[in-house]
This record gives sequence, structure tokens and C-alpha cells, in this order.
Amino acid sequence: MWLKLLFGVLMYFEVEQLGKIAIKSQFQNDLLISYTNAFSSGLFLAVGIVHILPEANEILLEYIDYPIAFLIAIMGFSLLLFVEKILFRNVEDNPCCSNCQELQELDHHQKHHQAILLENFDHQHTDKLIHSLKHNQNNLKPYLLSAAIGLHAIFEGIAVGVTARTSDTLALGLSLMGHKWAEGWALGVAFRESNVEKAIQVKFIIFAALLSPIGILIGIIIARESTLISGIVQSITAGTFIYIASTELIVEEFNKNNNKLIKYILYLLGIMLMSFIVYLE
Repeated sequence: MWLKLLFGVLMYFEVEQLGKIAIKSQFQNDLLISYTNAFSSGLFLAVGIVHILPEANEILLEYIDYPIAFLIAIMGFSLLLFVEKILFRNVEDNPCCSNCQELQELDHHQKHHQAILLENFDHQHTDKLIHSLKHNQNNLKPYLLSAAIGLHAIFEGIAVGVTARTSDTLALGLSLMGHKWAEGWALGVAFRESNVEKAIQVKFIIFAALLSPIGILIGIIIARESTLISGIVQSITAGTFIYIASTELIVEEFNKNNNKLIKYILYLLGIMLMSFIVYLE
């Protein structure tokens, strides 16, 4: 249990410190973050499929003669898909501003709609409108990102909390720590580029950083209650790891046209590393 709590503390400081540094710093190394994401995508995919899911299936087969763990994993995958791509996307596409429709139109046909607006308003009014719309969109982005990162952090923390063996805790904790710094940095950059007050930025960074330790504590409690509940939760977290790897990290990095071969090699190395750790166990 102490190893789990140690990882919780380390993850908190990793996200909190990197987030705060990113808010203050003008340094931005997109290539390093891309390489980290590519490696983490392979690592997370193998964690979900090779590491967590077989263990959860083994537990649940004692209760039902059906590969229910795989079905629950799909449900966990589908839960994140709904929350991020439907629920959050609706909020992102319809931000709380009365002029969001103008924003979408200006993004696609800016010159055309500027001409229409100029028929009714002067140049100064049009410029203020465009600035206001973009200002609202930039301010919304870090909140959506912190919600998405927070959701991931809770499930990742639970996955660490429910591990039964020290070797499992060590492997999972180290793999998550290799990715947490990128999450903290991305969140800090998103707040830096917004017009949100500094005090609020820091509070959201701290809140996002706390969610991994909270997830670990929830996982520890679940593991003590029942092996059945532990198996169910492990299945859900397996689905979330597969989701994060396949629909976010892999899609995001391999849609970019630069250094794809290097990123693919890093992706394979992530899979090989986790598979080797599972083999040693």
C-alpha cells in the first residue's frame, strides 16, 4: 500500500509542478511531447490488453463462465467515448456565448462573413466581435482539457490502487509517471494561452494533480472490499487505457505528418517494454 501512496504523491507533484512551470515559461518542445505520447500510446495499449485485462478476466471467471471482463472493458471504452466525444464535444461546439454560431462561420468563411458584417457594422465593431469570440473559445479550452485529463487520472489512479502485487504496482506506476509530465505541461500551456486569471489557473492545476492520488485511494478501498468488485473495476480501467492509447494518443500523433517512423518505433518499444515486464512476472 505504501508504494501505491508513494506513486500518488509523485504523480501529484509531477502534474502540479510541470503545470505551474508551463504557465510561467515560454518554452515549448512539441517534438519531445510527441515522442513521449507515441511511446506512452504503446505502453498504455499493452497495459490495458496484456497486463490488466487478463488479470481481471482471471478474477471474474471464478464468478461467471463467460469472458465478462472483455465486455466490461468495452463498456469502459464506450463510457470515455461518450463523455469525451459526445458530452464534452457538445460543450466545446456550443460554448456559453450568444455568438458561438458566428464564431463557427467566421472560422470557415471568415472573409465572406466579415463582408456581411461590414454592411451593418463598422470595422471596429467587427474586430471587437471576432476578438471576443476567439477570446471565449480560448478560455474554454483549458477547462475542457482539465476535465478530460481529470477523468483519465481518476481511472489511472484506480488501476494502480487495485493492483494486488508489488510488481504490478511498480510497472503500472512507472508507466503512468512517464506520461504524467506531458499531461501537466499540456494543461499549463492551455491555461497560459487563455485569459484566465493566474490564481484560477493554479487552482485548476492543483485540482487536476490531486485526481490521480484520489483515484489510487479509491482503488485501494475497492481492492479491500471484494475481489469481484476489483475485477470489474480492473476491466473498466483496461477499457480506459485502451481508449486513451487508441483514440487519443495514437490518433493525435500519427495524424501529424512529421517523424512518423520514429514515433512508430517508440510506439512499438512501449508495447515491447510492457510485454516484457508482464513476461517477467
